[in-house]
Amino acid sequence: MKVFISYSRSDAATVKDFVRDFQRIGIPIWLDVLDIPSGMHWSEKVQEGLDDCQVMVLFVSPKSMQSRQVAAEWQYFYSKNKPIIPVIIKPTENMNYRIYPLQNIDCVNQSYEEALTALLRDLRRYARGQAQMLTYPDAPPPPDFHLQDKRTLKLLPYNKHDVLSSQTKQTGRLDPSVVDNYRKVQSSSVLLSLTNASFTQQRLSVRLMPDNTYTIGRTEGDFQPHIDMTHFKATQFGVSREHAQFNILNHRLYIADLKSLNGTKINGRPIPPGPPYLLHDGDAIRLGGLELIVGFEFE
Repeated sequence: MKVFISYSRSDAATVKDFVRDFQRIGIPIWLDVLDIPSGMHWSEKVQEGLDDCQVMVLFVSPKSMQSRQVAAEWQYFYSKNKPIIPVIIKPTENMNYRIYPLQNIDCVNQSYEEALTALLRDLRRYARGQAQMLTYPDAPPPPDFHLQDKRTLKLLPYNKHDVLSSQTKQTGRLDPSVVDNYRKVQSSSVLLSLTNASFTQQRLSVRLMPDNTYTIGRTEGDFQPHIDMTHFKATQFGVSREHAQFNILNHRLYIADLKSLNGTKINGRPIPPGPPYLLHDGDAIRLGGLELIVGFEFE
């Protein structure tokens, strides 16, 4: 996988920090100042770079959104349905309406290290499915490990005794303040977004309430699941009518397979039908052949 770097020269000082870390880690990139030798036809080399790269990192700032060249680069990528990762490096009010809804990396309201970690996580998502999986030294482990106990490398099912970990050592009883807080978080809703991993412009958002289960699947006849993936070509990808279900337990989001025909996977690992399994923001779930990137926040 090769990454196209799209930016305004006015932001070069900020962009070079990311480029330095990409090179240190070993991520293949295309950058104009590195890949266009003197005397070469500039527009032809840019075209080659755009065609050669599978992912674009778009550095968003007021200057880059005013740049015709930057616009031409991301619009070409957009027209080819290639993934674009916007990285917001300055407050930008003139962001293009087609860039605005894309999942972005915010460098304005978080540290550089946090932004870099989030960016590497997204690049790993797109690296899955390539002939060779990218590995990034000195970076957090890939998403496959989000759901694993590092000692057993097993997926983590729901544990109804999780809340008991807050027992006081003296009495073995739950601390009243912990119980109080537990009741509060139990009432929190979740804003869930599901993004098509193959076509990142296709996204569905839904609000989940605690003490409810939400079936995900496809429409068939008069039946319609709570979360309908029909418009994601669910039938073509082998998604069952009632494929899986989401629920909120102990202020955590879980998914359970409902004995679907083609199974459910989390970060490439199949889960058995029945028990709910823990999800993390950024995980990839596969319903049959449909892969979705999970994003959520408690409110």
